[in-house]
Amino acid sequence: MSKHNIKRKIATIGLIGFIGMSLCSPLNILAGTITITNSSNGSDSTNSAQITQTQSANVEQNNTSHVDNSATQNGNTGDNTVQDNVGGDIDIQTGDIETSTEFTNTVGGNDATVNQCCTDSVEMQNTGNGSGSENTIEIAYNANIDLTQNNQAEINNSSDKDLNTGDNTAQDNYGNVKIHTGGINENTSFDNVIGANSANAGQGGVGDISADNSNNGSDSENTIFGEITIEVIIAQINEALINNHERKSLNTGGNECNDNLGDCEIITGDITSHTEVYNEAGNNDADVDDECCDEEPTPTPPQPTPTEPPKGGPDEPSEPEQPEEPDQPNGEADIDEEADADQKQPDIIDGIKDIVAKITDSQVLGAMELPDTGIGGPPPVISWGQAMLYSALLLVGIYFRQAANRFERKFAKR
Repeated sequence: MSKHNIKRKIATIGLIGFIGMSLCSPLNILAGTITITNSSNGSDSTNSAQITQTQSANVEQNNTSHVDNSATQNGNTGDNTVQDNVGGDIDIQTGDIETSTEFTNTVGGNDATVNQCCTDSVEMQNTGNGSGSENTIEIAYNANIDLTQNNQAEINNSSDKDLNTGDNTAQDNYGNVKIHTGGINENTSFDNVIGANSANAGQGGVGDISADNSNNGSDSENTIFGEITIEVIIAQINEALINNHERKSLNTGGNECNDNLGDCEIITGDITSHTEVYNEAGNNDADVDDECCDEEPTPTPPQPTPTEPPKGGPDEPSEPEQPEEPDQPNGEADIDEEADADQKQPDIIDGIKDIVAKITDSQVLGAMELPDTGIGGPPPVISWGQAMLYSALLLVGIYFRQAANRFERKFAKR
């Protein structure tokens, strides 16, 4: 038994046209602000300002494709004949046939991108001109895109197959006869893609427009004239003709068993045939982008984080810190006499407490008012640092005063 494999693949890829055009630099999509001004001109003067801006793009793409594909396949394992045999059995077995044919065609594509610049804003002003003056501003902005894409394509595919494992004959044989024919597995596919047009046009434009006639003198004539024209024309044309032709002749039968002395058995093989066709033509895709003049969103400023007021301020006074008692010097001393000596300085101790309280209350304010000295006049106002220094000196003086009193009492007892 033999087996025939026949594979045929035909692929055609046409050129795809591509055009990319930008009428302004990618780094300068917005052309900035145009300002036209007639200002501070004298009386009875004539002043004129004119600006004309034109952007024009004409693009034409044409594709013409003609494709002819043809495939012919012949496969045969049959047409066998056995006759006039004496003695023994006859066995005829034919091989399988497998075949595959693919047609793939892609033609006629156009891709075009055309971008035009945008003007961010236009400001026109007739201001501060003298009486009897004539002031005129004229602006003309024209932007147009004319884009044409044309595809013409013709594709012809032809497949012709003759496949056979049958038509076998056994005749005039002495003995048993068996005829087993092979199977046929056949596949054919047509895949055609034609005429994909893709166009993207970024039209030009003008953002904010402002006109101002103000603060001009009496009997003056002030005119502002603006004309803005934006036109985008896109024409996409597809003409496609696709012909897929297929002829198949597949056979595993047509077997004969005649005039044989004995049994005759005929078994024919299976036939599997598959055809797939895919055609795509006339796709158009066009996009006109008019967002090049949109303003960018203004970022929201960050909100300040609220902070808590420092503790110890006027609303929440902190507890005053009490000065530590100085260490007592070593030696013997009469406790009652020391207590009497300490009672002799009540005015000093009270004064210290008042100063400390004032210092604590004035930490945020940065200044303090000393207690009334009784000498006359308003109490002086000193800084917080000065108050700390005076308090330290006062504590040192009290320390040495008490030490001197103890020293005198000790020598007096002796």
